[in-house]
Amino acid sequence: MHQTCKLYIFAKTSLIFRKCSTMEILRHKVTRHYLRDTCTTHYPGLTKAVVDLARGIMAVDAEWHADLELLLLDEGSKQADLWGINLLLSEDSDSFIAYESLINIRPAQKNFAIEIADSTLRNRIRDLVTKLVESESGIPGVREPAGAYGNDAAQEGPTDHKPTAYPCFKHHKDLTMEKWRSFEPYKRVLMIANEFGRAKAYLAAENLKSEQGLFDCYERALELFHITVEAGRIDNISPAIISGLIRLSERTAGLLHRHVRDNKENRFIREELMRLDPEGWKLLQPGKNTAQNRD
Repeated sequence: MHQTCKLYIFAKTSLIFRKCSTMEILRHKVTRHYLRDTCTTHYPGLTKAVVDLARGIMAVDAEWHADLELLLLDEGSKQADLWGINLLLSEDSDSFIAYESLINIRPAQKNFAIEIADSTLRNRIRDLVTKLVESESGIPGVREPAGAYGNDAAQEGPTDHKPTAYPCFKHHKDLTMEKWRSFEPYKRVLMIANEFGRAKAYLAAENLKSEQGLFDCYERALELFHITVEAGRIDNISPAIISGLIRLSERTAGLLHRHVRDNKENRFIREELMRLDPEGWKLLQPGKNTAQNRD
């Protein structure tokens, strides 16, 4: 178990990412009783978990799935192999594994909801959890998703960090990693932030057209978050920036999943994005031709 807290604090931003002592990476089998006693720090009877299907390990016990994802990434995992779940540890729980997490909204791997849709992928996760957590009643129960996206064909997704293109993207079908990496890192971040600038205009209007336009902005932003994180790892961008992008991506997925119009949250994400990079931060400063960029 990690015994210390590691802080990622971004200059000139309110974002603080904490890798806390409660987080633990499971590499060998434990009992469900152990999880109930030691890994329910944040939620009674429940622990959030992120599995690495390639390495056969699982991180548990954090307030956010994004923190567990970051822990595994720092340990050498690849994002395409990581999926978020919840382990329901209550004695009277009818189901044990719930395949639900905002980090599962991953257009590049054909999963567009918080629930994992592909039954083959769910079975792989179930097998890993069974390997790492001793069941009290035989096979772990499973909370099936309410509605699967697409079909049940195996959708493994990219297994390295250099995909040529992302045909699964809904809005950026022709975008390639090579093209995205041709932009300076700060420009990549600003292009994501631009989607929240467009969203601001849709938030000001209240009609069906603006509703669709607003959530299209968030879908486009999620696609760009995904490719920006992968490009950042290739280019050895600061881990603090990578973790910031992951957390803001999760907040964006929350807006999309809840289908809410939240101007305050939209503004927060946009400004925090621009503060992640010094060049973007300059655009927010007064007296530097930024009138058109300020809310």
